[in-house]
Amino acid sequence: MASSKEFLAYCLEQLQASLDSSVAEFDTDSTMASTRADLLESGDFKRCYVFTSRKIFGEYCIYVQDFGSALALGSHSSPSDMTPAHNLAPQSPKPIFLLCDDMLFAKPHKILESILPNHPKAPPYPGAKEWYIMDIDNLLQLRKVIITLTPHLEPAKAKKKHKGQQ
Repeated sequence: MASSKEFLAYCLEQLQASLDSSVAEFDTDSTMASTRADLLESGDFKRCYVFTSRKIFGEYCIYVQDFGSALALGSHSSPSDMTPAHNLAPQSPKPIFLLCDDMLFAKPHKILESILPNHPKAPPYPGAKEWYIMDIDNLLQLRKVIITLTPHLEPAKAKKKHKGQQ
C-alpha cells in the first residue's frame, strides 16, 4: 500500500516541528547542544533545515537541506554575529528518510547506533537493507536523528542522462 499524500504532509510538518526550540527543553542529553557548535543559543534549528520530498517507486524519499553548516563551522562570539541562515547558500538536498506504507524510516548510519540502541529496524520495501523505524510523533527522537545524522549524509546523486538526452 502506497503512502498517502496526507501522511506525507503530516510527516513534513512533524519533522519541521521537531526542530522547534520548545522540543529542546525536554532534551536531557547535554551533549546534543554542543554537537552543532551551539549553532543557535535558543536551540531552535527550524531555520537551519528544510525538508522536501520526492515520489520514488510509488513511495516518498524525504530530503533535508542544511542551511546551518556554515554557521556551525564558523566561530561566532554571539548569536548577533551570525549570518542569518536564509542568507547562506544551502547544501544540496540529502536523502534522510523514506516514507513507505505510511511508515517513516531513517537512513541507517553508524552514527545513529549510539542514539538509537536496540531500536526497531525493518526494510522499507522488499529487498532493501534494514532502516530504523521512526515514531513520527516522538519529536525529541526525530530532532536527535536529524541533528546527528544530517552532517554525515552525502548529497543526493544527480540523475544520469540517457543517450540521446541533452
